[in-house]
Amino acid sequence: MSRSIRTTLARLARLFAIDPRSFAVFRVALGSLVIVDLATRAGALADHYSDQGVLPRLALAEAPAGAQRFCLHAWSGAPGFEALLFVVAGALAAAFVLGRGGAAVTILLWALTVSLQNRNDMVLNKGDQIFRLLLFWSVFLPLRPTRPIRSVGGAGLLVQAAVVWLVSACEKSDRAWFPDGTATYYALQMDHGTTAFGHWLGGLFAVTRVLTYGVYFLEWAAAFLLLCPVRTAALRCVAIALLAAMHVGFGLSLRLGLFPAISICSLLPFVPAVAWDRLAPGWKASAASQPDQPSSARTGVAAASASIALAVVLWINAAAVWRGRVSVPSGIDRAARLLRLDQTWAMFAPYPDRAGGWFVISGRLADGRTVDPYHDTPGPPSPDKPRRLSATFPSPRWLYYMTNLSKAEYAARRPWFARYLCRRFDAAHRGQPALRDVEITFYREWSLPGYEKTPARPEVLWRQSCD
Repeated sequence: MSRSIRTTLARLARLFAIDPRSFAVFRVALGSLVIVDLATRAGALADHYSDQGVLPRLALAEAPAGAQRFCLHAWSGAPGFEALLFVVAGALAAAFVLGRGGAAVTILLWALTVSLQNRNDMVLNKGDQIFRLLLFWSVFLPLRPTRPIRSVGGAGLLVQAAVVWLVSACEKSDRAWFPDGTATYYALQMDHGTTAFGHWLGGLFAVTRVLTYGVYFLEWAAAFLLLCPVRTAALRCVAIALLAAMHVGFGLSLRLGLFPAISICSLLPFVPAVAWDRLAPGWKASAASQPDQPSSARTGVAAASASIALAVVLWINAAAVWRGRVSVPSGIDRAARLLRLDQTWAMFAPYPDRAGGWFVISGRLADGRTVDPYHDTPGPPSPDKPRRLSATFPSPRWLYYMTNLSKAEYAARRPWFARYLCRRFDAAHRGQPALRDVEITFYREWSLPGYEKTPARPEVLWRQSCD
């Protein structure tokens, strides 16, 4: 091997090395987020993941064969079974946080996370994609390293995180991002997902324009700043600070659940050693506690598997950027979907959705009275837009579900939601007249320039008898 090749490989090894302290903080943060995610999902465990909820297993069986994925959570429709899997996942996450159990714990935690996400895709957002991918790449890494991690798996973890922002920037091709700078304005006009702070910020048009340009150009620069071979430590610190601030702003303005925290977590492996030397000078890796090294055969298998996975991830994202010129063969695509390496990063792209609205769901009782089965209130529902629309959803997961329900691509799920409303209402009002039928109407409106909106147009999405 020539000297120039050895020098190049050494530089790449340094560029893609992960400091053990950075990985330790990343591991604790990621495992803690898994626990928080399980706790927040548990509030709607029966509603979202059992046969009593909005998506019983019969609904999953209707999906096309190509869309059916591994799902341990669909082995039973009983809430108790789902609760048991939640407890097991929580225990695995706690072991992951403590760095116990090695690769077996990480593999099982990743598998249960993928299974949970496959159980109900209508309650997911882009943060869930990042979640499962961070766990996937963690499978190839030691849980308690005491030396810098220099492996294909470590490189895959860093490249995966950087690719998110690069591809997201490529997808933002509409003028609303550049040169018009109106994307943030339109994103904050979507009342169903905007917080009180977001409403206030959305009223400052000049500020939203600056923020639009800031997000757009930061996403374009993020991958370069994180993986630049020159002045790597300084540029990474700048990128981490800017990207973290951006996601804090997202979290304050929009109901995004754990997405901002997961995105910030993905930045932690990039923290350079010099940062820890200054922030925590007493925190040093101890070579004396170095765990046993895996066998060379095991290391070789892990490196080969990680290399194949990294190539597939780059291929998938290249196909997303260069549509029509790069395509993923069907066999590789099926394998990627099975492992849930499939990924799309069109976030508010090519432009933010300008259509929003609210649901008005009415039900007719056996005695002829009209009620609101969605909010479980007597009397017919009001067609007026709620004053704080985003506050009407019990959680971000419910917000994602209802938003998806209004889209044509999820029309097949509407009958199941109607049946859920019938079951829930009758169970809550035993001994009273039963719910006879349900009508789901969505009042759709579009955001316009100058803080105007089109008149809300009612669309009857579904009518169904409760029999």
